[in-house]
Formats: sequence, structure tokens, C-alpha cells
Amino acid sequence: AFGRTAGTAGLNTQPLLTIHNYLRAYELGNISLKWVLVNLAGNLAAFAPMGFFLPALYPKQRNLFVFVPTVTVMVALVEALQYLTRTGSCDVDDLILNTTGAFAVWLVCLLPPFHGWVRRITAVKKKGF
Repeated sequence: AFGRTAGTAGLNTQPLLTIHNYLRAYELGNISLKWVLVNLAGNLAAFAPMGFFLPALYPKQRNLFVFVPTVTVMVALVEALQYLTRTGSCDVDDLILNTTGAFAVWLVCLLPPFHGWVRRITAVKKKGF
């Protein structure tokens, strides 16, 4: 549970504090590198599919200034819900990492090898009668 206890909801509004604490705990030998990577990579991966699916399903999401706020609001809602329901922790670092993971995939989908492929597999076929 990454240091969280059952039935409690934590709140961290200080950017990079949790990431710093993980790296410091590793440096001091309190946790293994595996758990640092699981936490960081897991948070990067959690919303990464949105970097593909949002632009694929909604062409307006191909605009940076539409995509980033959309994903940020989605992640913020999940974080707030975790806090309100006391089922997790509301952590600004999760917001940063989740949004970064989605944005990274969004950027990869702009690269020439993937850009045309994404548009082809998500093209809407016109229905004719």
C-alpha cells in the first residue's frame, strides 16, 4: 500500500514531495529500487492509455491545449474521489505523474510511424443507406 494504512486518506499538496520521499527512502536503504520503480512507473502508466484513446476517439483531443487540461481534470477527479471516499491518497505527485504518462503517449502518437497508423485504425466509416 506504499505506506498507506487501511481506512485513511492522505493528502499531499506539495509538488514532488512523495517522489522525493521515495527516492530518499531508497537512498537510505529503507525500500528497494523495485518499489520506487513500481510506484513511479505505475503512476506514469495509469493514465497513459488516455494519450492514445482520447485523440483517437475525439479529434479535438489532438490539440495540446485541449488534451492536457482534459487529462488533468480527469486525474484530479480520480484523486479527489480517492480522498473523499477514503480509499486512497490524494497526491499532487500522482496528478503530475499520471498526466505526464498520458502526455508522453500523446506525443509518441504524433511521431510519423504512429501518427498515420492511429488515424487509420480510428477512422470513422460513413454509414450509407
